[in-house]
Amino acid sequence: MLSLLCPESLHTFSAAKYLQASHIAPHDDRAYTNVCMDDGCVQLCSRTIAIIYYLVNQDWATADGGELVDLEARNGPKQILPTFNSLVAFTIPRWHEVKAVCGSRTRYSLFGWFLQPGKLYELNKRAPRQPQLLQQQQQQQQDEEEEEEEGKGMHRQKQQQQHPSLEKKKMKRKQHRLEGQERRKGLGKKSRQQLL
Repeated sequence: MLSLLCPESLHTFSAAKYLQASHIAPHDDRAYTNVCMDDGCVQLCSRTIAIIYYLVNQDWATADGGELVDLEARNGPKQILPTFNSLVAFTIPRWHEVKAVCGSRTRYSLFGWFLQPGKLYELNKRAPRQPQLLQQQQQQQQDEEEEEEEGKGMHRQKQQQQHPSLEKKKMKRKQHRLEGQERRKGLGKKSRQQLL
């Protein structure tokens, strides 16, 4: 059935059964596979497209776990909840992982790859360190937040130009708050001196 998605491509598919705590660590699905062709020769092939077809219960929920996490999503990691009778496909290489199944329910799926003859990429000898991936994603998120803040800052400047009295009130509140903090610090110093 899944082979009909790319009828001219070589493929390999399997079934998966995830029990409680079953998961898959981050990886990018790069691999070479030897395929025995119709003429009997063996052809080295590369995975090109990954397919996951979910056979979970119709009421599978986030609390059940087992989400596919796309670690290369545009806006940072994206969790994809397994949904009954749904299919996920992506090109290889693509970094992803499967979160642990949380409850006692079993996560079933069909999965596999479409293949192309030859070595289409270099194999990674080891996965990048997870903190490195997180650091890249956090930097991307921070950059986006800074861009958003810059946009808000320009909006504030326009408001200040239109309503200078509001800005004066904000400055007074900030100064009052800072003075209160200084007084509390001073009280703390006096209390410590009395104890000595």
